[in-house]
Amino acid sequence: MRVRIQQAGATTAPVVVLLHGSGRAGRMWGPAMTGLSAGWHVLAPDLPGFGRSEGPFTIAGAAQAVHDMIAVQTAPVHLCGVRSEEHTSELQSHHD
Repeated sequence: MRVRIQQAGATTAPVVVLLHGSGRAGRMWGPAMTGLSAGWHVLAPDLPGFGRSEGPFTIAGAAQAVHDMIAVQTAPVHLCGVRSEEHTSELQSHHD
């Protein structure tokens, strides 16, 4: 499944992944990406089934997409999400 990912900042910087809520897409993070890009490699995916990513949306599919994106990073990865009625993303850290 193809997932669209918007990126900003240096690829050698620590990574922050910005996860959108239900009914939204990665573009909702545009202003935050601009502000964070000075010190972070910012990734804002369109989760499966939203924005320009292929669908359909499932929790398992979204989790796999985020896992796959994190697995190829070489710097520490921080996840940031928003709460929605359908599902919740929690602030977490991942270090390989």
